[in-house]
Amino acid sequence: MTVTGALTTLTSTIYDECGLPTAESRFKQLDPDRILVTMPGIWPFWGGWADPGGSSWPAAGSFDYDNVIRAPYVDGLVLQPPINEFAWSGGRWASLQVFAKYAHSHGKLFAPIYEDYGVNDRLSVLDAFLYTAVSLGSGVGWTEGTDGDGMMIWSDVERAHAAHGWYLTQHAPKVLPRRERFAFIDSPFLASLDYAGKGPDWAGYRAVDLAGMPEMMTDAGLEYDVLMPSDVQADAPRLERYKAVGLVNTFRMTPDFVDALATYRAKGGGLFIAGRSAAFDQYGRSRPEFLQQLLGLSKPPKEYALDAPASWHFVEGIESGLLTSLVGAPGHQDAVYTIPVFDYEAEGYSVLATLDRHPDVAVVGCKDNVVFWFSKLGHQFGPFTLDPEGLDFVMQFMRNLYGHFGVGYDKSNAVFLQSIDGNYKCLLTNNSNGYHDRIGFDVASFTDDLTGSFLVFNCTDMKPLVLDRPDPDGRVWANVDLEPNRPILIHIAQVTAEPAFVAGEWAVMDDAEWTSDKRRLRVKLDTALDTQPRVAFHLGSAKLKSITCDGAKVLQREIDPVLGIVQIVLKPERPHLILDLRVGRAAS
Repeated sequence: MTVTGALTTLTSTIYDECGLPTAESRFKQLDPDRILVTMPGIWPFWGGWADPGGSSWPAAGSFDYDNVIRAPYVDGLVLQPPINEFAWSGGRWASLQVFAKYAHSHGKLFAPIYEDYGVNDRLSVLDAFLYTAVSLGSGVGWTEGTDGDGMMIWSDVERAHAAHGWYLTQHAPKVLPRRERFAFIDSPFLASLDYAGKGPDWAGYRAVDLAGMPEMMTDAGLEYDVLMPSDVQADAPRLERYKAVGLVNTFRMTPDFVDALATYRAKGGGLFIAGRSAAFDQYGRSRPEFLQQLLGLSKPPKEYALDAPASWHFVEGIESGLLTSLVGAPGHQDAVYTIPVFDYEAEGYSVLATLDRHPDVAVVGCKDNVVFWFSKLGHQFGPFTLDPEGLDFVMQFMRNLYGHFGVGYDKSNAVFLQSIDGNYKCLLTNNSNGYHDRIGFDVASFTDDLTGSFLVFNCTDMKPLVLDRPDPDGRVWANVDLEPNRPILIHIAQVTAEPAFVAGEWAVMDDAEWTSDKRRLRVKLDTALDTQPRVAFHLGSAKLKSITCDGAKVLQREIDPVLGIVQIVLKPERPHLILDLRVGRAAS
């Protein structure tokens, strides 16, 4: 395997564009069987980001991650996010989840390699990274350095905790990824150089607004795919996989790309247009007719320019699901710079929010399957310019938006609650009181078969939560107890009539095989000596008769007759075990 770095990625992109051979392509020419893994310089929505300290961060390859993924000589991607307080709760980690799904959708392997930047034995941070990677079905790598190069050597406590997590999460190959029904378009143009219309300050606003958006969506419990304009231009029907797509400060667009989005809208697809989008062509020339086409207007909108940023409020007296819990609420203060304006009533648009000083100017509005939001979206988030009250309203609106477009998501009564990916999920809250309430898990996001019952299991604590059927919206509801900043790994499995493996602690299931009479299940397990592995099975409609284990002593077995779960605690004598479960047919 060969791994190349971000600077090589930048050089390769330039060479690719010029039709010249690259170092990576030469690797594959010399050895076609070599696995080539590269490290792109930036992640979705982070092009041209300047960090909170004010230093420029024009990362190598920040405009080319889609080119890297599309390169025929690249087999996969690795990234090295630092494990620290900012990274695990910040937008970079949130956009990493999206990046993993984007790489997988293009047939590329993906693995984060975690570096310890002085996390000081914050084991919850380790868990947050590990559980999220497992939930996404990506590989996991670990690295460490020395104090001299800015990285901290892993402590013994961290290493032990990581080893425990490795055993806990080795059922990852059974991951069923979410099939997202909402996608955001990310522009490949380097945001820090895109001065169209407003100069460097405007470009900086665009970069920060985009960088904050992934974290806001993740903490709102809303997931999505990322699409590049090149994806749409190469395969316009790809849009039809989604119930809606969003544009966030997509300044520049080509006529073909606008046409593809307008056709998608005309066929019933939803459009969410945020910030200053569809304002210029690919050369930076003003093109108001682009937004006219996307909004379906009879004539191009005009631009209402403000001398200074302005505040706004949601309106009262209008019944709309988009205003659930928002009627009369203030939006983020000082959030608006310029607004496209048009005759809302004549064009059939409902106005949902207006400027405080100019109530005849709409900031938010909708018409059928088109919603516009001409304010900031992610700018006020995380380490940027956090406005907790304004942020709550933005997150609530985005949940309402998903409901408006019929896009499913895990439903809870919390504002900040991360719920990441499909039948494996990392749950996390930063609320100081934790979260002790119900969550409706959106099982329809990863399976079409909603018949039968689903088991929701807390793998971190080896605890079953509920066995139930989905509600009419495709959600299975469970009571969940989350302590602040303590992530847990959830497994959701559709139960069958036959016993099936659910989870393991200090145990990895290699294989499971039934005897021909379906009365005996032989399970091969790998474990570590000097541990007490625990494994959990759902019994289905069978009745457990006996448990034996070749290579270990059975210390304990616990049966939950209501949920049909048996948990078995073992004392291993060797690392490779064979567990025998003998079952009979349960009495009717």
